[in-house]
Amino acid sequence: MEKSIRIYYLNMVMLIQVKDKKIINAQEYLDFFLSLNDWEYEIKPYKRTRSNDQNRYYRLLLSIVEKETGISVEETHEKMRMKFLFVPESWTQLAYCKSTAKLKTNEFWEYIENVKNFMAQFWIILPEATKYENWF
Repeated sequence: MEKSIRIYYLNMVMLIQVKDKKIINAQEYLDFFLSLNDWEYEIKPYKRTRSNDQNRYYRLLLSIVEKETGISVEETHEKMRMKFLFVPESWTQLAYCKSTAKLKTNEFWEYIENVKNFMAQFWIILPEATKYENWF
């Protein structure tokens, strides 16, 4: 299985392909890093943020809710964010609401499922993503 990892160096981001736990073209990357004077690197697994297709599907769901309830897409979006992405105040941070734009793809799917389940409580049945699979 092929994965990607990002390596951050100063203001540069390198996307490195990994297959079967081995870096593809590893010698090229090794030569590059050896040519640098600094030897402090940060390597993190690459996680995609939500896709444009996910966003279109989500906006479609919100527009259906708007037609059913009369509540605007923007207002529904804000209410759902507050309901499902609110992080309460603690000793170390103030309360805030996460941005859907910064959610990873799997987190955004969870959020969409939460919205769909919540709307189903009010008999607003929203379509499954598979109906729009040509978007993904």
